[in-house]
Amino acid sequence: ACMMGVAVAQVDRCCTPDRWEGEILGMYGEVREGVPKYGQDFDFIHYDYTGKRAAFYHRTEYPDGSDRTFRVIHLYNERKRFFIEFGECRVEESTEEMSRDCISHEAEYRGELYFGEGEHILKTNRWEERADEGALIFSRTIPEEGCVPVSANRFYEAKEGRPVPWDYASSMLFHAIRPTIEEG
Repeated sequence: ACMMGVAVAQVDRCCTPDRWEGEILGMYGEVREGVPKYGQDFDFIHYDYTGKRAAFYHRTEYPDGSDRTFRVIHLYNERKRFFIEFGECRVEESTEEMSRDCISHEAEYRGELYFGEGEHILKTNRWEERADEGALIFSRTIPEEGCVPVSANRFYEAKEGRPVPWDYASSMLFHAIRPTIEEG
């Protein structure tokens, strides 16, 4: 326990670049009113804390061949959020403040996790955060490797009064993460 405490003290919780973009591949499953549902997600995300803006393209493919695609652009300084779906753009006023992509103080360090093997190994720090809503287990590369997101798993158990009042689980893998944003 003492050694883990020493390791945690040395981990920077706000080491993620202030500007990055990349792709996310994921899948989710849920059971709502006894009916199971699942899908595969594809996202392209842009995160710019310096310019106080974020954007993402999202596509979910379902087993029956249908899909859902939308885009979100959030301009925090202008207090606007754009939601684009089915060729229509909905503009919403936003009162949210953009927060820096830091690991919360509620998250507990769970040790190192390695992806790959041999010369092609990627070393990450693994974290777990539990709340009334459920659990989030995620990993980020070590600071020497850029401190970018690598994986995230989220679990919710159905309970009344929760933001997601049904059983739900999702798994995401981040890849092609670049510590910059391509303009254009």
